Amino acid sequence: MSNLTTERMSADNKVVALATSNDSLTLRLEQIAGVMLRKLQTTLEVEELLQLFVGEARALVAIDGYSHVYNNRTCGARKRGTPHQLNYRLTLAEEALGEITFYRGDRFTDSDIHIIETLLGSLVYPLRNGLRYQEAMNAALSDSLTGVANKRAFDYQLHREVSLATRYKYKLSMLFFDIDYFKKVNDTYGHAAGDALLQQLAKVVRDNCRDSDLCFRFGGEEFAMLLAKTDTEGAYAIAERLRVAVANTTFQHEDHDISFTISIGVATYDGVENRNDFLERADQALYDAKHAGRNRTKIAPQNQEEALNQAAN
Repeated sequence: MSNLTTERMSADNKVVALATSNDSLTLRLEQIAGVMLRKLQTTLEVEELLQLFVGEARALVAIDGYSHVYNNRTCGARKRGTPHQLNYRLTLAEEALGEITFYRGDRFTDSDIHIIETLLGSLVYPLRNGLRYQEAMNAALSDSLTGVANKRAFDYQLHREVSLATRYKYKLSMLFFDIDYFKKVNDTYGHAAGDALLQQLAKVVRDNCRDSDLCFRFGGEEFAMLLAKTDTEGAYAIAERLRVAVANTTFQHEDHDISFTISIGVATYDGVENRNDFLERADQALYDAKHAGRNRTKIAPQNQEEALNQAAN
């Protein structure tokens, strides 16, 4: 493992020397690390392989929690009352693999440190592969223009969220929205301006939704959001907050100040319908918002009777 660089960081973030040993324990640990490596190579999911690594390491040394930070993303879990930690910055052939920290209530002994540092050698190659896979999947599921998730990601996530909502009986709502008179924006200012406005709109969406809300560029100027554990009233409040934020924002491209609005359709999963019907109700609610004058939010009826009552009014 000559290409592996493992730096242990002190509390003041300075690099300190790694524990070293050449005794029989090291040989036994290296054999255990080899077995661990084969187990870690069974998954490319970063969080899963980190959990697997920590679970295997706990057979040899007490670990109360861990965290891994890579590109501002953190995974792991830490118990309260675990003030002592070991922090490592991992690189492999000059490729950064993030920082991993182990926590526990008691101080780590020199023997504990030696065990962990020996076992880390089995983690870095699977971790590198997992991080590369994660980045490739993120690229495949992200819209290159706006940075939000794309239609392919929406299809996958809609299937997942509907399945979870059905199984655990919680509310799931969807927002479906687009820019009013977007063609006029493109015709007046050019397609480059249209692209710039889509990027800025995506930022407004991120700034006005919760961390748990999932945003997708559905296509063209159309966007969708999935709101887990959110009923119709909550979804409507989020939609209105977003609609007002867009209407009150002056978007910019080159020397032009451009204002526009969005129309939003809201639908809440009824617990039994299929995914296409759920999406179609949100799409119809968006159409109703357009038909009613644009720059407004409309809620999809939950059933045929409610739809007839809305039509009558």
